[in-house]
Amino acid sequence: MFTPLQQQEFAAYEQLPETLYLRMLLKESLEEFFKKKQEEQISPTMSSKLFTISEICEMFKITPATVHNWKKRGWLIGSRLGKNRYFTREEIDRAMRLYQVGNRY
Repeated sequence: MFTPLQQQEFAAYEQLPETLYLRMLLKESLEEFFKKKQEEQISPTMSSKLFTISEICEMFKITPATVHNWKKRGWLIGSRLGKNRYFTREEIDRAMRLYQVGNRY
């Protein structure tokens, strides 16, 4: 379960006052969380890349009005950062599938 070093650290933490112990645990957890987030930002995958409306239009040869219609229909939601809205690849693919199904009938 624990390595000998982890057992020693745990024993040392048990001797600390409870609030200090909780603060240390929280600090360690946050450091680990932000380290993972930083690593994700350094090496993003294609699926985690965010696309602007103009990039979507360029990729699929559609107009900005089409993308705005997809937003109105709820096919695209995206994330807003400043004035711009960004969309994930998964969200774009889902909207394209819905668009293609709608154009069959």
